[in-house]
Amino acid sequence: MDGATTHGQDALQCLALQLRNSIKSWKAKPAKSRRSQSHRVESVWLLCWLLKDLGWVLLCGPLAWPAALAALTLQAQDVLQQWKNSPRDEWVHSLAILGWLCGSSVWMTAQLLFEPVVHKGRASPWYSGAIFTANAEHYHWGVFLMQAIDITTLLGLLGFYAMHLLDDASIITDWNWKASANPTGDIIRQRKAAMDDRGLPASAASNFEGLVFGVMKPEVYSKIFIMPWILKDLFWVNQSFIPAIICILLVTVLMADYFWLCKQWKNLAMLLWTTGSAVWLSNDLVMHEAEMWPLLLSILFFAVAGCMLAGVIVARPPRDDFPLMGSKEEHDPLL
Repeated sequence: MDGATTHGQDALQCLALQLRNSIKSWKAKPAKSRRSQSHRVESVWLLCWLLKDLGWVLLCGPLAWPAALAALTLQAQDVLQQWKNSPRDEWVHSLAILGWLCGSSVWMTAQLLFEPVVHKGRASPWYSGAIFTANAEHYHWGVFLMQAIDITTLLGLLGFYAMHLLDDASIITDWNWKASANPTGDIIRQRKAAMDDRGLPASAASNFEGLVFGVMKPEVYSKIFIMPWILKDLFWVNQSFIPAIICILLVTVLMADYFWLCKQWKNLAMLLWTTGSAVWLSNDLVMHEAEMWPLLLSILFFAVAGCMLAGVIVARPPRDDFPLMGSKEEHDPLL
């Protein structure tokens, strides 16, 4: 009897353990699915950014406006989701990106509708000047609204940075004693595995506390380009080439570094987007659109980047729905 009782208790314990593990895996699956879905949605609104700028450089409203509207809608939805589920620093930078996107869309709309200057070098079946009657006053009001949005966004970011530094002064001091010899290399390699769902499980990803350069999370590091990017727009609209190109070069360095750390197709697409914008800026403020090749080069950069993101969206299956077949490296986005 005692042996049968012991055997029955062992069987019940084994059943309870299996049930507990099943419940844990069932709870973890929706979170993993949401994370995978979030990556796909991010690629979609990044593609919309590119299509907006591609339509803008072509002065093609039918392409630029729908892409801008879709980007604003998806970005706003992402900000709302992060407000509930993400750390404050990541949410603030996402909100700043939304602010920049609003300002950029206002500037683009003012140019397409009211700009008094006709870009003869970009004449096309869809462009021969302002869509409405050219009006310098209306155009400058649009530029003023864009500047107000961007400056408000910058002030909000600066205020957040000041508060963050004051709150975390002791943490930064402690880091000088606790940091490893290479605070970026080994830490970011582990963290990126959790970011793209290839290595660490969901529990390890949530508990991992690795910091890029020992001071910021990888998710935040991927978005800190937004401050120099907004400054670039403000300098650009005021025809200040030197500070604008310095800002865009800083953004290019940040994009290149993040691409080197993560090596994903969408990061390469963002680097091409930044490079195309640098060519566009130089063509506008230095060459004054006297040559056609810089315009074609910007279009090429934007188009190739857009194709990369479209390929990521269409060709990459959700990893929660399709199990990996073969080696892990065969399913890596880039390398």
